[in-house]
Amino acid sequence: MSEIWARENPGVGLPYKLSSDGKTKVLKDIVLRGHNAIFECNGGCNCSHTCMTRLVQYGRTLPLAIFRTEDDRGFGVRCSQDIRKGQFIDTYSGEVITLADSEARERAAVRLYGERAHLEHSVYTFSLDKFDDDNGDNEYLLENRYVIDGQYYGGPTRFINHSCMPNVKNMCVSFNNYDPSFYHLAFFALRDIPAGEELTWDYTGICDYEQRQPVSQKLAKARGGRGECKCHTDKCRYWIFPSS
Repeated sequence: MSEIWARENPGVGLPYKLSSDGKTKVLKDIVLRGHNAIFECNGGCNCSHTCMTRLVQYGRTLPLAIFRTEDDRGFGVRCSQDIRKGQFIDTYSGEVITLADSEARERAAVRLYGERAHLEHSVYTFSLDKFDDDNGDNEYLLENRYVIDGQYYGGPTRFINHSCMPNVKNMCVSFNNYDPSFYHLAFFALRDIPAGEELTWDYTGICDYEQRQPVSQKLAKARGGRGECKCHTDKCRYWIFPSS
């Protein structure tokens, strides 16, 4: 797997490094800023557990807590320890189902609960389409499309709220297989996060808030979208999923 990573990320080296404490593995800044998938070493490699291409496969080590927010955003997630920039937090888990099953669930939910079910479906499901080509003509991926559905079953990360200025980013990570239709979704810290601060990520997956200029809430609302955002940050887009 390390050979795959090196081939697809020339000049980057291994994806992880040791933080300033000399103990904690963190994602390199250049990888954290990018959008490439991460390929970790696997059981077929001769390296040890200290290899800088092994991290997500060992699972979560941080103590996460689910709590009730005080501003009508439902539940949220925080950590009782300081988190370093680039540190692995946890993966997104849920039921792994086919795209057809996911679409059938969404249609059934809309019949029962109305249009608001579309938003809930978008918030809790991840389509594993990272490796789809631009033309959408990869027959294998089209026939083997999977979705991770965390709406009813999953881990603590299903409760991470949206923010237009997030402190966490979601990355695609593959290990112990090289099947482009199935991989892991891992959360990494975008910056140092003090203990007790709520963890948030951008549900659109864009993470462009550093370059994006603030927009008035009136103008942002007029542009339209789905799901009113309640992050109340300086660069709030008003919509969780803006139309443009």
